[in-house]
Amino acid sequence: MQIKRRFYIILNIMSLFSEFEPITSEQWFAQIEKDLKGKPLSSLNWKWAEGMETPPFATKNDFTSDFERNKNVSDNFPIRRGNIFNITDSGWQMVQEVCIDNTTTAIEIVSSVQNTDVQAFRLFTRQTDIPILELYDVLRVIDLRRYAVHIHLPLMEEDTLYGIINLLMENGYDTKVLTGALYVTSMSEHFWVEKDTTYFSAFQTLGVDLAQYENNIIHQLAFALGISVEMVEYLKGEKISPEQCFASFAYHFPVGGDFFPEIAKFRAFRMLFSKFCEAYHISDEIEQSPFILASTGINNKSEYDAYTNLLRTTTEAMSAIMGGANALNVRPFDATFNDSTAFSQRISRNIQHLLKYESYLDKVSDAAGGSFYIEKLTEQIAQAAWKLFQEIEAKGGFLACLNDGFIQTLQDATQRKILVDMRKRKKVLVGINQYPDGKEIRQKIKYTNHVFYGHEYAEIRQKIDNFAQVKGKRVTANICTFGDLTLRNARALFVRNLLGCAGFEVVENADIVADVIVLCSSDAEYFEEGKSQITYLREKCPNASILIAGKPENVETLMADGNLYAGMDVVYFLQNLTAKWS
Repeated sequence: MQIKRRFYIILNIMSLFSEFEPITSEQWFAQIEKDLKGKPLSSLNWKWAEGMETPPFATKNDFTSDFERNKNVSDNFPIRRGNIFNITDSGWQMVQEVCIDNTTTAIEIVSSVQNTDVQAFRLFTRQTDIPILELYDVLRVIDLRRYAVHIHLPLMEEDTLYGIINLLMENGYDTKVLTGALYVTSMSEHFWVEKDTTYFSAFQTLGVDLAQYENNIIHQLAFALGISVEMVEYLKGEKISPEQCFASFAYHFPVGGDFFPEIAKFRAFRMLFSKFCEAYHISDEIEQSPFILASTGINNKSEYDAYTNLLRTTTEAMSAIMGGANALNVRPFDATFNDSTAFSQRISRNIQHLLKYESYLDKVSDAAGGSFYIEKLTEQIAQAAWKLFQEIEAKGGFLACLNDGFIQTLQDATQRKILVDMRKRKKVLVGINQYPDGKEIRQKIKYTNHVFYGHEYAEIRQKIDNFAQVKGKRVTANICTFGDLTLRNARALFVRNLLGCAGFEVVENADIVADVIVLCSSDAEYFEEGKSQITYLREKCPNASILIAGKPENVETLMADGNLYAGMDVVYFLQNLTAKWS
C-alpha cells in the first residue's frame, strides 16, 4: 500500500511538470545573459591558481566521449568512488598525527589515544635527519596488532626499514600483521626505496608523499604519477616486478581549502592511476586501487584568529571523505604553531567523529556522485594533470625535471600567483585578509619550510601590535561617511575590513584625533563636499593620513594622502601606511 502511495505521488509530481513548456539550453543561456546585463557568462568563471578556468555550472552535455567511456560505478575498474579502507569496514580510517621529535610528548599522545576509536597513527618528524631512536621508542608503545602506522620520514636511510623489522621481531610481532605505510617525504637524484617487499603483506613500503606540493592540485597528481614511474623503473633494475611495486604503493595527499576541486582531485587521481595501471599491464583489482591517506593542509592556516583553523580543517576533511580518501588525518588547529594540546587533539578527532557519527558520511558510497559540476571538475583536473605528467615524462622523467629546476619553476609560479591573489584579496583567508578580529594575538609558526598564505599580513599586523604594546595604545583609524547612503556604507565596510587586517582600531564618525582618516562617499560627492572635509580634517588632525575610499577619476586633485579600492595590492599599501609605526 505504501509503495503504491509513493508511486502515485511521483506520478502526480511528474504531471505537475508536464504543464510547463520544456526549456531549451538556448533559452537558459539567454536568461543568464539577461541577468548578467551584458556581461559574458565567462565573467563568472572561476580562475584557478593552477592556471585553469572552470564555468560556474555544468550540464550532462559538457562531458567528452572519453569521460563517458571512463564513467563507472563503485566496484568497477577504474575504481573512482567510495572510501572503504578495507574489506570489512565502511568509511575511512581515522588517523592521529604524532610528532616523534619529543619522545615523551609523543608517547603521551599515543597512550591517551589508544582507548579511542582512532585506527591509525601518522608518525612524522620536523627534523631533516631521521630520529631513529625516537621512532623506535614510539613504535614500542603502539599496539601494532590493533593500530596501523603511517611513517613519514625524510630521505630514507637503507637500514631504516630493517630496523623496524628487527624491532617487531624483538617484541614478538609477526611482520605480516603490520599495517600502514612508509612514506619518503623528499626526493633527490639518488633516492632509496625498499627493495624487498616480502616482509609485509599489509604494509605499503612505497609511500609517495605529496605534502610539499600543497599549493597546486594539478602538480600533486602529475608528480604522484611521475614519482611512481621513477620507483617502478628503478626497482626493475633490482629485479622487482611492477606487480610487486603496485602492491606496495600508497599515497599521502594534502587537502586544501578549495572544497569542490579537492573532492574532484581524489576522484581524478583514481582515474589517472587506472591509466598508469594499464601502461604496466596491472590487472589485479586490489593493485588497481591505491591506498590514499589525506591530511588537512598547512599553508592556509592562520597565525592570527587560530580557532578559524577549526572551520578550515572541517571543510578539508569533508573534501577528503567525499573525494574517497581511504584514511584521514585531521591536524589540530594549533599544529602549525604549537606542540598540540590534549584539547586541540581531541577537537581534531571530534571533527571526524561528527562527520562519521552525526553526518553519516561513512554511510554513503559516493556523496558527490551525480553532480555534473563535480564530475566536470574531475574530468578537467584529470586531463590537466595527465598533460603535465606527459610533459614531465617527455623531459626525461620526474627526477630529471627536479634536477634541471623544472619542478621548482612550476611550484614557484603557483606560489607567486597565490601570494598576488592574497595581496589583492582575490583569495580570502578569513581573519587574515578579510573579517579580522583585532583582539587576536599572533602565534609562533613552527613549520619554517612552508610559505603561509597570510604571512605578509601577519608581519604588518605584528608591527602594529608591537607599537601598541610599547605605547600603551593602538593605532586608530576613523571612517568618516557622508552623502549617498548605499555607497558610503559599502565603502565603510570595505575600509573597516581592510584596515583591520593591519591591526588598526577602527571607529566610525568618532570625534577623536585619529592616526588615519578615511572618507567614504560616492565619487561625485568627493569633489562636491569632500574637498572642504579634507581641509577641515587637515586642521583638526595635522599628523593623520587622510585617505579616500574608492578609485574616482582625478583623485589626486582632492589632495588626499592616498586611496583604497578593490583590486589594489593591499600588502604594499599597508606596508607604506604603517611605516611610521615601525
